[in-house]
Amino acid sequence: MIKVKLKEVLNEKGVSQNELAKKAGIRRAALSALNHTNRTNINLLHIEKIMNALEIKSFDEILEMVPYED
Repeated sequence: MIKVKLKEVLNEKGVSQNELAKKAGIRRAALSALNHTNRTNINLLHIEKIMNALEIKSFDEILEMVPYED
């Protein structure tokens, strides 16, 4: 399962979801969904836009692979 570490990154950078939504051109609802759930699939275009908006250079800064819970 893929965890999007959006909440942690936003806290580190001092950016709100609203600010990121405007800067990245992504709906706030889409960011909220990434922020609150572990994902089995993700929109790579959204990840690219988020990474560009937050000046993130490496996927491991925003994505984490976590084992499935049985």
